[in-house]
Amino acid sequence: MAIQRDTKTPQAFLENGDEAEISVADEPASHVFSCKSGLIPDNDSPNDTSGMPGPWTVRGAIFAFNVSCKFPFRKGKVVTAMSGADDQEHEFRTTAKNDIFAKPMGLVVPLETSDIEIRVELLKPQAQGIDTQDAKLPKWDKVETATSQLPSALWVKYSTDEDPTGGRNNQANLLNSKPDGTKDLTTDIILYAPKSLKSEDKIPRLDIRKASEPLAATVSFPPQEEESKNWKPKLPLASTPWEDFKAK
Repeated sequence: MAIQRDTKTPQAFLENGDEAEISVADEPASHVFSCKSGLIPDNDSPNDTSGMPGPWTVRGAIFAFNVSCKFPFRKGKVVTAMSGADDQEHEFRTTAKNDIFAKPMGLVVPLETSDIEIRVELLKPQAQGIDTQDAKLPKWDKVETATSQLPSALWVKYSTDEDPTGGRNNQANLLNSKPDGTKDLTTDIILYAPKSLKSEDKIPRLDIRKASEPLAATVSFPPQEEESKNWKPKLPLASTPWEDFKAK
């Protein structure tokens, strides 16, 4: 099943029956991103109340973030985009045992597919002034999942006996949420920063066998030139130069 965001302007019904448009800022986000560890506070704009998402400054060694979804999922994939090479993928499955239904849709069989995909890419060089042409990313493959208690009115199997339409308005069953008022389904994914890549060593390795072999000169040394007389020390002016120096 593919879920696509509605491109139409959302409408809200007021108490008097009129319709009012809802701005994009008022729409609930389908995914909520939050930093679990490694976040460095931004001292430049501590009182920013615009609500617009901005880049995070984090410590790479301990960085971890959480993605919370409004829709439960069964499996997922983390794609690490590589510059000039094939992308690296890490697939995972959740540990939740409950099946995912959609009671308002009248489903009597569980959803066949409900997947999430997260893609990790480098910043655009023209936007951040960073040269990423030959940069490489370590593979993001350290993933954990977490479950949430979702209402059974939305995520359990549909039953005609519990449908209030058609005169079957059993108020006692509608108001009684026991024993299955909620259902444990996977909605969160936690990603941990991978280990850093070592920088490429530009110095070639030493081959001890070649270094131990005797060198065979192919060009003879040039003939030795005679030393210039100007570089020779000057003779002392007197026969006792040391005594003359001490006397001064």
